[in-house]
Amino acid sequence: LLVALDDTPGATEAAWKYVLIASMGLGVALVATIIMYYAGSTVLGTGFELFYPRLLATASRFPQQVTELAFVLAVVGFGTKMGLVPMHTWLPDAHSEAPTPVSALLSAALLAICFYAILRYYEITARGVGPGFPREVLLAFGFASLVLAALSVAVQRDLKRLLAYSSIEHMGVLCIGMSFAAPLAIVGVLLHVLAHAAAKGTAFFGAGSVVRKFHAKDLGQVRGGVSLLPWSGPMLVLAILALSALPPFGIFRSEFLIVAGGLRSPADTAAAVLVALVTAAAMGLTWYVGRTLLSAAPDTVAEPSLGGVDGFEREGGSMATAGGSSVPAVEPATPTTLLAAAPAGTVPRGEPSAWIVVSMLLGLAALTLLGVAPPHPLDVLLRHAAAQLEVAR
Repeated sequence: LLVALDDTPGATEAAWKYVLIASMGLGVALVATIIMYYAGSTVLGTGFELFYPRLLATASRFPQQVTELAFVLAVVGFGTKMGLVPMHTWLPDAHSEAPTPVSALLSAALLAICFYAILRYYEITARGVGPGFPREVLLAFGFASLVLAALSVAVQRDLKRLLAYSSIEHMGVLCIGMSFAAPLAIVGVLLHVLAHAAAKGTAFFGAGSVVRKFHAKDLGQVRGGVSLLPWSGPMLVLAILALSALPPFGIFRSEFLIVAGGLRSPADTAAAVLVALVTAAAMGLTWYVGRTLLSAAPDTVAEPSLGGVDGFEREGGSMATAGGSSVPAVEPATPTTLLAAAPAGTVPRGEPSAWIVVSMLLGLAALTLLGVAPPHPLDVLLRHAAAQLEVAR
């Protein structure tokens, strides 16, 4: 429902695609849970309660092939909602067509929750059949996602789809980081979940400001965002730099830990390939978005269509008259919009929403804190969780 909130043909199609594909993924995940329950019943008897600590304590006695099957199905099922390749096809459409807050929520929260579910199955499987098998599965899905994302970023013209493929890239990084299974890499993976949520939420809010200003998502039509959006424009550039793993932001710290842990593990070659693919994806993302936002602003922008872009029709984009024609609405000239009087024929300079600016400021502050000096309680929590996930290397 949230994806289809704009009620445009594209949004409706994306919503149905999400419903169908995600529902199939949840069905596969349910089958994985049933199979894991069966594996537990061979040791604990039928009718036992499916408590996680109890499964961990007895996982070493589960049938090996049954446990492996449950893990593969769990990765496929939850990986569908996480956007792993090749189950990712719903994600670019849903992120592109959904309203900005929904896109931010999908990328920052939904993907992280599904990864957490995979971690649960990972620990049980690693304790049951050894860590080698689940690492190989995660490594395969991770590299497939990273390769496709790196290639797709280079050809995207839609700003929000570009960010969607960036999400697929970072989900691949998480899977590859877990496959290293080194304590340092696992700490980096858990930190990466938080840093990606902050960075991607900030980036989608900035993209929403750009879409509302230019009434378009095509990178060829949204030039000059930094000059026309004095706050959200520069902050979107910073969010893109954060997603590209540049210091001093949290993703730089998390990916540094992942790569450092990978180089200390037997999978040092995979760590080197990871660096190359992440660099390629980051260069594509930074080049396209940076060149667009930092270029000269146009004198005029296209009028919004009747259907609106990114919920524009609900937020002051256009109003239908009694005769059925569409009249562009005037952006409210309040102190919070930061609009300055513009000569005729030019695009007004200012922000469409003060709340977007505040949200982006908070996101960048969190990213900087995670990159420079993560709070001590958070650091302790991450290391404790990493120790829990470090299974018999």
